[in-house]
Amino acid sequence: IIIQPSISSWSPDAPMMTADGRKHGIGDIVPKRPGKDWSWPGPGVQIGEAVYLHAREGNALGLPDDNQALYKLTPVSATHWNVERTTPAGLSAAEKLINYAAGMVKAADGYVYVFGTRGDPDSFGFASFLHVARFALTDPQTWTFWDGSSWQPTASAAAQAQVNSALGTSSVGYLNGKYIHLTMDQAFYCGIPSINMYISTSSSPTGPFSQRKLVYHFTEFYKGYNARVYTPSLHTQSVNGRDELLVTYTINYGACPENDANQIKEPDGNFDPYYYRVKGVRIPYSMFGMGAGE
Repeated sequence: IIIQPSISSWSPDAPMMTADGRKHGIGDIVPKRPGKDWSWPGPGVQIGEAVYLHAREGNALGLPDDNQALYKLTPVSATHWNVERTTPAGLSAAEKLINYAAGMVKAADGYVYVFGTRGDPDSFGFASFLHVARFALTDPQTWTFWDGSSWQPTASAAAQAQVNSALGTSSVGYLNGKYIHLTMDQAFYCGIPSINMYISTSSSPTGPFSQRKLVYHFTEFYKGYNARVYTPSLHTQSVNGRDELLVTYTINYGACPENDANQIKEPDGNFDPYYYRVKGVRIPYSMFGMGAGE
């Protein structure tokens, strides 16, 4: 994790974050737990001086997630942060049901709305459902969950608890009075013929959301195959003054079936640096109904 000096500065000389007990004082801000193979940080919000960050945890890359946690990062100095792993009761109870890594929105009503996805068991990862939970700014450890009509202490997988339908992956943000739900085709499996991004919007965190609109079609290829792309993320804070929404995604180091590490090396023995990195695209607000006068 690198500290961005300000919202308008992306200096490559920005300092690294440090945390107590880390190797050489850097890295592993959200470390692997003992007995786990990975810990993947996701969306977060700032409340006062603290940053609260969602993390998925599990064993082996085959998934599924085993646990979810809410990390609290508190500054000790400009670059030194104290890191505390917390497990809100409602989040822990929901960890085998809904993955709350789709987005966090700090709203004006005193709550943080946390969006999560639940895979459609009949879709093999190609479809999912969007759900929402919330916690008060004054009490991040007490979560409640929307059940279709009210906020309850436990999450529900019932159809009425869904706030929107989704594809393989999702990201949710808030901008200009609208909750923005971006969803992307499952694009990590082999043989995907077409990969698209869609956006729908709502004036409420619980929906209803508008009909999704196609906003981006991927044309990333590797040796004749669609490259593997994943982890789309909205960056609604990055306003550029041209009515465009910043979306980032990750491109993997190869494509199927050209995804074996020995097969994708270039003749000089190196990997193509174009791949295995975060990339971005700007999407005009007008493409999803947020242009001037809409």
